[in-house]
Amino acid sequence: MAHCAPLSEHRDSRWIFTEAEINRAPSVGHSISPLSINGERYMRKRCINHILRYHGLKTSKPQTSLRAVVFTHRFYMDHPFQIWCTLKVAAACIFEASKVEVHKLSVREIYNYICTLTNSVEHVPDIEKELKKYTAEILASGVTHPPISTPTLPFHPDSSYRETDLAFYKVCVLICVFSTSFNTLCIQHDIDVLFYACVLVVQKYTGYPLAEAEDGGPWYTNLSLSSTTLKQLSEQVENSFQKHTPLVLWLLDDKPIGVSMDEIHKLVVLDTDYPSDFLLRDVSSEDN
Repeated sequence: MAHCAPLSEHRDSRWIFTEAEINRAPSVGHSISPLSINGERYMRKRCINHILRYHGLKTSKPQTSLRAVVFTHRFYMDHPFQIWCTLKVAAACIFEASKVEVHKLSVREIYNYICTLTNSVEHVPDIEKELKKYTAEILASGVTHPPISTPTLPFHPDSSYRETDLAFYKVCVLICVFSTSFNTLCIQHDIDVLFYACVLVVQKYTGYPLAEAEDGGPWYTNLSLSSTTLKQLSEQVENSFQKHTPLVLWLLDDKPIGVSMDEIHKLVVLDTDYPSDFLLRDVSSEDN
């Protein structure tokens, strides 16, 4: 039986921030058109919206989208929106996040796709040079370290579940992608902790069984993490979905996890059925 690896929260304190620290991000109070706290949050969602729309178009791996979103959140804790364009940051973060994929695109191709999706036209004399500057800054800022990956799950030992384990795992990663998009939880908690909180949410809505801990308790008791903390974080994730897009949780509710991978993908991945600005609807652009 597979077990969850023990973990402790805030293993990499460099990229873990308090709410107060996030509220003092470089864009807030910047000398050039300072943003309010709500305005700064709006700009984060604007950049991440580019990533999610690209994800829906290119159907990139959910782990790639997760890495790109986390890179973005980290990047803007050291860099102001007033100087670093969201379109180019999104393209550079997707590019760096997709380096592990076999069929990866160039940063210019990614940028062109995003511009097409957002109907954006930028007149940049030397866009290749500009994009190289952005990718170099993404690497120099250290946001790609430590590497971001989703942990294993203690799947049920019954072999009859084997065909649906992968589908369940993919749903959990996609839910984690969305949860990192709606808020700043991924820079307030270790990404493994956030992922496990998302697993609890998906379990609640699907009833999918995971193996019990050795003492017969819930699977997450194997983690060196307070179950209270994990449950509280899962409530934050669920509340975030209910506030921003009840459609995601409604689609998960009462849906058998044994459906095909294509159907699973349609349930939670951003596609043309979603409003293109759904991440931005809860924050007024007037604060921007």
